[in-house]
Amino acid sequence: MNKIEQWPPPDWEEVIVTWDWIMSSHQHDINEIYRWVLEMPGGNFHLHGKGERHDFAFRFERASDATWFRMNLPQ
Repeated sequence: MNKIEQWPPPDWEEVIVTWDWIMSSHQHDINEIYRWVLEMPGGNFHLHGKGERHDFAFRFERASDATWFRMNLPQ
């Protein structure tokens, strides 16, 4: 996938990855997830911290990429 840098963030399909979820398992490493997304086939994405606790907002230009991302995150 291609990371897009722009502000304000594009109004694309958003998937939030929370710190609570990241800290719930040793398998949840945000750096690994970021590298994984970069290597995924697909379109464009945008990444930004979100909210007071700075959870991660992954925004995908194509809804199908967002769905794939959600379905393939480690449990």
